[in-house]
Amino acid sequence: MIRRKTPAPARSSASSRRSPAVPVAAATPAPTSANREKFLQMHRRELRERAALLRRLGYTRDAVIERLQGYEAWEYEPFHTSPLFDEVRTLVGEVFATSQARQYTLSPE
Repeated sequence: MIRRKTPAPARSSASSRRSPAVPVAAATPAPTSANREKFLQMHRRELRERAALLRRLGYTRDAVIERLQGYEAWEYEPFHTSPLFDEVRTLVGEVFATSQARQYTLSPE
């Protein structure tokens, strides 16, 4: 006697790949570097030093803001935006803040 093979019942491929007991993981946040805050502090210090140098060279506040924002845009141009681009205006404001004027007397009183 010849036996014929009976076709197996059709099963969906999605249900065979994943068992229902395993939950689908939510999207994980992007990893952050442990040194990110140190880098940002260093970068803020560098921007303040550049702003102070440009102030001593006689540049106006608006010119310094424009130069430093241009520097930040150029530095991160190809793929990213600067994390401190919006903060440049505040940093320059700190450097250009009016401080108590020095008083010199050249004549004896």
